[in-house]
Amino acid sequence: MNNLNSTTTNDSKSTETEKLLIALDKVPDDMLENCIRECEKNKNIVIRVKPLELQRLEQFKGKINLKNCNAYFCCNTIAEAEPRVLAKYGVRQVLIGYHENSCVQKMGLIRYAIIRYKLEKLVEGLGKKSNKEKFKKIYIRLANMISYDLDAIEEGTEYAIENKNKSRNLENPVLLGLGVCTGFAETLKQTLSLVGIESKICYSLEDKNGDCHAYNLVKLGNSWYNADLTWDYINIRRGRRPKFCLKSDQEFLNCGEDRVSHIPDEINVPKCHKSIELFPEFKRGKRKKLSVFKNIQLESIPQVALNLPNRFRESLTQSTRVNVSRELKGNRSKEDMSR
Repeated sequence: MNNLNSTTTNDSKSTETEKLLIALDKVPDDMLENCIRECEKNKNIVIRVKPLELQRLEQFKGKINLKNCNAYFCCNTIAEAEPRVLAKYGVRQVLIGYHENSCVQKMGLIRYAIIRYKLEKLVEGLGKKSNKEKFKKIYIRLANMISYDLDAIEEGTEYAIENKNKSRNLENPVLLGLGVCTGFAETLKQTLSLVGIESKICYSLEDKNGDCHAYNLVKLGNSWYNADLTWDYINIRRGRRPKFCLKSDQEFLNCGEDRVSHIPDEINVPKCHKSIELFPEFKRGKRKKLSVFKNIQLESIPQVALNLPNRFRESLTQSTRVNVSRELKGNRSKEDMSR
């Protein structure tokens, strides 16, 4: 959603309607109460509330409430407002990550609260660790939580149309564990924000098919690093060393065959001058001996099964719930993992 002057309701029977947008941060204090009263009378007026405006509303000591207005909270990261604070002021819709992800959508406060709760549980216990340790834990946990949603990039299917945006923002990756590259990047960015780590979404140049790839730039200390969870999550699940985690621009470009997917489409992105190795316990090119089903979701079992001894593989392939084929080795090509 690039045009904030038009909004779409959550009612599937409603059509897109032009609204008059009022940015609350542009309204002077002495006009604020009258402005809210007018918005209560006219539902075609939409109020946009930014993080600093929540502090501003606190000054009115409960005299102003937005519950009878068509208001939504607009923020860059999920860490900028707790659901209980939004509920206190009557904000019922939330728009997250609007700066960098054109697929973000307004969601109801309850859905926002569920998503934030799940991500807060994911970062639980990381408070006293260093930022490098926090990043490593989050990277591994998200790799085990989200699977690439190939069905979402099948053009023209009902599923792809319905999930076009949901697989590319927070909704499907967090609630269903399914997403495409923009969804991976958005979820990593928002999760890192909960532990105070700054991250950005970066889009690549378009390939010959007109598709581009999304990944992250992560700031640790005073330096920026490239990270591509979409291309790393299968390696992590198999106990292999991530190839695209916290890399310099040069190394990031050279460690993949599809170089175009890691060339940013703008020149103003932060430069990454060095790399960090966070996974010394992972042997390069060799599987780490881990419990096969530890932290692995059902949809990822076919990929894991390919590395099992024959007797285990046969028992899985005989199950009606899992269909394993050697062709799966190539079905997640980097060309499919596009925005």
